[in-house]
Amino acid sequence: MNQQNEKRLSSTLQEIGEVLLLSLKYQPCPDDRLTGALEAIDCIVNDPDNLRECEYFFKSSGNSYVLFFFSNIIYNLKTKNDLYLTADVLKWLASVWKNFIKRNRAYQ
Repeated sequence: MNQQNEKRLSSTLQEIGEVLLLSLKYQPCPDDRLTGALEAIDCIVNDPDNLRECEYFFKSSGNSYVLFFFSNIIYNLKTKNDLYLTADVLKWLASVWKNFIKRNRAYQ
């Protein structure tokens, strides 16, 4: 993955985290942001090359940690282990993210 794509994916993950936080707090969020986050989640999960960049995003400093902390908590509740990102785990987490975002959309 080239540097430009890595930066794009990183900013996309950050945006997903911000939308997810709004959704968790049941705060209003423009429908285009909700739709964009849902579409981005599908794109990320459907491309296996994104797994490495997602791992890097979760481990790197300076990024919004909302998505990482939420994902780690949810994964820990399910498995009683720290988050270890695999393709299957990423798919499961993506479905959880999407459920919260869809719930916010329905709530609005």
